[in-house]
Amino acid sequence: MYESQVTDVTVKYNAAYAEKEKAVENLCEVQKESECLRQQLDEARKYLNAESMIRTDLQNRIQRLREELTFKEQSHLREIDEIHSRHQAEISAVLQQLREQHEEQMRKLEMMYPQEINSLQAEANHSLNSRINELEATNAALNTRNRDLEELIQQERTCHAAEVVNLEDELRRLRNGMAQQQLQEESAMYNKLLCDVEDMSQPSREKDHIEISQSDFEEMVLKKGTKEVHIGGVQFKTNANDKENDVNFHRSGTIEGDINKLRVSATDEPPIHMVMKSQEIQGGASKKASMFNANEEVTGYRTTRADASNVSVENDNKNNQTLDISFREARRSNIAESCLTTDDASGTCMTRFRCLSSGGTPRGYCSGSYGVCCETNLQCNAVSKLKRTIIKNPALFTQDPCEYHIQAFSSNVCQLLIEFQRFELQPPTYNPGTHTLECGDNLMIGDFTLCGDNTGQHLYIPFNVANGIQEITLTFNLPNRWSFNTWRMVITQLECPAPKKRSQSHHQQQTFQQSFMPFVNGNNLPNLRTIFSSHHNNDFELLAPSGCHQYFTQPMGTIRTFNFKDDGSTYYLPNFNYVICIKPTPGASMIEYQATKFSLSNEVANAAGYDSDCHSTIQTDGRREDYLMIPQSFVANSLNILPTYYCGTSLQSRPSLIASAPFILYFTSDGFTDETETGFSINYRVRTAY
Repeated sequence: MYESQVTDVTVKYNAAYAEKEKAVENLCEVQKESECLRQQLDEARKYLNAESMIRTDLQNRIQRLREELTFKEQSHLREIDEIHSRHQAEISAVLQQLREQHEEQMRKLEMMYPQEINSLQAEANHSLNSRINELEATNAALNTRNRDLEELIQQERTCHAAEVVNLEDELRRLRNGMAQQQLQEESAMYNKLLCDVEDMSQPSREKDHIEISQSDFEEMVLKKGTKEVHIGGVQFKTNANDKENDVNFHRSGTIEGDINKLRVSATDEPPIHMVMKSQEIQGGASKKASMFNANEEVTGYRTTRADASNVSVENDNKNNQTLDISFREARRSNIAESCLTTDDASGTCMTRFRCLSSGGTPRGYCSGSYGVCCETNLQCNAVSKLKRTIIKNPALFTQDPCEYHIQAFSSNVCQLLIEFQRFELQPPTYNPGTHTLECGDNLMIGDFTLCGDNTGQHLYIPFNVANGIQEITLTFNLPNRWSFNTWRMVITQLECPAPKKRSQSHHQQQTFQQSFMPFVNGNNLPNLRTIFSSHHNNDFELLAPSGCHQYFTQPMGTIRTFNFKDDGSTYYLPNFNYVICIKPTPGASMIEYQATKFSLSNEVANAAGYDSDCHSTIQTDGRREDYLMIPQSFVANSLNILPTYYCGTSLQSRPSLIASAPFILYFTSDGFTDETETGFSINYRVRTAY
């Protein structure tokens, strides 16, 4: 029993002793730390004493500087007072001297004034009387001359009236003669077409044809068959050394049946069939000879290039076949395409004649076709019937409104593509009090009203000529005439393909009726020339699906709201509703969207910005209805989020959206605007697999 107590006491003693040792160690450490702190305190006191001495010294210096400043200010004020007193005395003396001089001059003038006035009055009276007499004599002479001129004018009027009557009679006779001659010519052309129809029904007969069989550096040889060929209106052009020569045939020109070659050289006399005999075939190291029909359309060409060692020939006579120049084979060549002018601006490929006749300016040549790169600019309140029209802002805004009238150039036109290569009008004005956004200077196209910066955007406008729409008007309203207004737009009329025929025989019958039946009715004879040009449909790749206002044809790109800027300093336009379509690539099954900027209004503040936050199935007055609809879309890697409508900042975190075909988006904005409506910029990429 005692042993256990001794053991317990021993254990407690050992524990107490260990605690004592630890306390001693802690005491040593505390003493060391105390000594260190004491040293730091001494150093701090020394530093404080030094700083106190410095502070006292600075206060003394400040006091001395204040005393010096006060003394200098007092000295300066005394100097100013002395200078002011001295100058005041000098100024008073000068003013007194000037006043005395002025009074002396006034006394002299008062003495001279009456004498001078009397002298001037006498001279004026004498001069005035003389001038009155001269004017009265001149007036009498002019009255006499006026009466003579009135009599002469009356005689001239009588003679002019008689001449006008005679000229009107002559003009009436000429018009009747021209109408009769035109009718005879069109009747002859109609008979020619009937003959051509007979030729088409007899394939065994030899066709009338003509081709460019040779084009070297000194001559051009035209080859034909054994029959007589009518070449009225046919034109040949040569281009060498940047010089162009035209060789035109007379309207009634023909090549006789016994002539199978027609040679046009730089040295020989041109044939009698040709007009402008002074023209020669230009020689050079590279030459292009082209054949045009009566509509100024390319029907064949032959290019020859030469260097020091060889000569190469490139020929295109309708795929190396015999080139038939009868009118039933004439087709509009596809040269109405875009090109770059010599100023690196966008132009249109067309013939020189068509360029000049449409008011354009040739600026360079088109590659791959015989045409010039024509720079056109439709003026305010003008009309264009061209397939491709370029509109640029005038140098001075003198008209308000400024309208551009686009009329259909063919009956197959169904869409109007407007490309805004450069477009900046006065930015819209935001009123935070009424939450409205209004355009000052603006462009109106159908249901769209545009303002602000829309460079790089495009629009498709329905232009269904078959339904009776013959004209679309673009109206620039410029009430404020903002000094930085600028625009350059390319407007292209797109043709829809003709509907397929039920059978080949029906197709041939329809083709025959479309080509020749209009001539059966005598009322259609004035429109005879319209049948000679038909348009191949080369617009299929540009045609947008029905209902689309924007159509992106590349597999990847960027879609932005109108009047969008990356810095968020502008707002998208109110009351805007349009459909955006994207062309699928072969094998594509889905599309990926990713927004780099996305900020629309949101009906529910701080909500997620999906579906019911953006769009309500029940229309309510005052409800916010700004949203972007992406059908059949979902957030990638999160099948829990399957929205259709997006608004607010729901896409600002840059999630990837996946959507299946068809690839369309629908954007709408209401009339209410707030500071959050800066728009969106969305990158898209058409994909074949997820």
